[in-house]
Amino acid sequence: MRARATILIAGLTLAVSLPVGRGQETDRPVFRSYAGAFLAGRDHNFLVESELHLPLAQFAPVSLYYHHRETTPFLDWRDQVRAEVLHEHENFEADWALTENLRLISRAGYQASYRSDRAGQINAYTFGGGVGSPLAQSVKRLTWSALAGGYVARSNLPATWWSELFASWRLADFAREEYLGSTFRASLALTAEMNSASTGDRFGAVYRLGPELQLTTACGNRARVRLEWYCNDGNPFAGTDENGLLLGLDVTSARDDDYLWRAWETRQPGWFPLVWGGYDVGAGVSCILQHFEMNVEWVDFAIGERLLTGFTWFETRQEHRDDGYANVEYSVTTGLQSAVGLESFLSQDQTLVAGLDFLHRSDHAIDPDGRRVPRDGLIDNGSLNIFPRLRLQTLGWDLPYRDPAIYDRRNAWLHRFDWRIAAGLAYRSTRQRDQFAGQLGLNWDIAAIQGCVVYARAILSTGNNTPDWLGEIGLRRPTFKIFGRAENYGVTSTIARGETYSVGVGVNL
Repeated sequence: MRARATILIAGLTLAVSLPVGRGQETDRPVFRSYAGAFLAGRDHNFLVESELHLPLAQFAPVSLYYHHRETTPFLDWRDQVRAEVLHEHENFEADWALTENLRLISRAGYQASYRSDRAGQINAYTFGGGVGSPLAQSVKRLTWSALAGGYVARSNLPATWWSELFASWRLADFAREEYLGSTFRASLALTAEMNSASTGDRFGAVYRLGPELQLTTACGNRARVRLEWYCNDGNPFAGTDENGLLLGLDVTSARDDDYLWRAWETRQPGWFPLVWGGYDVGAGVSCILQHFEMNVEWVDFAIGERLLTGFTWFETRQEHRDDGYANVEYSVTTGLQSAVGLESFLSQDQTLVAGLDFLHRSDHAIDPDGRRVPRDGLIDNGSLNIFPRLRLQTLGWDLPYRDPAIYDRRNAWLHRFDWRIAAGLAYRSTRQRDQFAGQLGLNWDIAAIQGCVVYARAILSTGNNTPDWLGEIGLRRPTFKIFGRAENYGVTSTIARGETYSVGVGVNL
């Protein structure tokens, strides 16, 4: 765990300390999330994926990146849907721009796959390289890459080498359209991807191939509806073999950070008006915590003079431990929200936002101690559901809607407060708690110190809301933060150990 923690924390620490070359197309973090359902297949029900591509430094013609990717396939198991594995990549990549259309890629990192709710994991350190098309802010007609390399310090892994191929060809562009005053462009593309982990005489790979409908907004957010053949033919990191048809939605945040940081004054209504994410890593005495979140405002639509926004928030929280109690939580909240025009004395004269939500969270042990696994082979996972959940919050509770002037290079007291109140009804939840699920949240931006904001944040829940409680203090810039955090997600004692305390670093966009 310690070696892996070094990779994670080193990557994010470099991100907040190295002088990224401003003015480059690729100098902004990019968040991506995917969720897909199997229309046909053997044993799997759906698949979720999260990804962060983070620039660390650019000294032309060389660029350095940190890349995080996590994938979880879910199985149909005894009339239940169960997470199968948590497959993770943590990589450092160095690119050398050879020409306008070609880059040389080198990679070193760590790859692991943890069984969910049952014992077992495989992992190894990776190294290798290859070539590909240049990274760019705008979507090119053809993007591709080809890499290969080896594994070292393998644990329970028979494979000795790996390879990756990726290609996306934009076949056709449709006319630009306008919706609620903002433009978007639709395109049809064909995408192919292969990821292998192989031995000398056995080639094991995951293949994904199919068409996709791409939607790119004026601010650069991108959504892709993907219909693809999905086949796992012996890649041990990806779980059991599969051969099926997968339909999913893939959302990628824009590289245009200036638009996002000034959302409270520049946001344009329409398709995917705002997409942002966050990723942080914290270290405690006995655990390493990873937190990934993706926030998507899907579409605005008007009913009379009222503008409503459909949204989804997705979160994964991983707690890695050496005592057999490592765990992961997957949370998704989706619903509708709207500015209601009211103000409070703690809202900075901005409108309040009201929402109607559905919340689901599932909790899973990852590679638990085999002595804790029951005879049927699986630890019972946790689950909670809340609907309806009514929510009222200040506009600035969501980070992009805060006044960017707080990051001006000055020294001043801010005393800016943002808050959220939520209340709902829980059902079909494994935790035996009251049906009423409430929550109070408060963020206090205390002071500005030469462009950094000192802040404190607290959340307190009752019933089956999530988390049970959280307290955080730290120093924040628009794209990164340094923090200390105490939290309890209320995960059952058969899966987790309870509250955690950590210090860490994070990035956001």
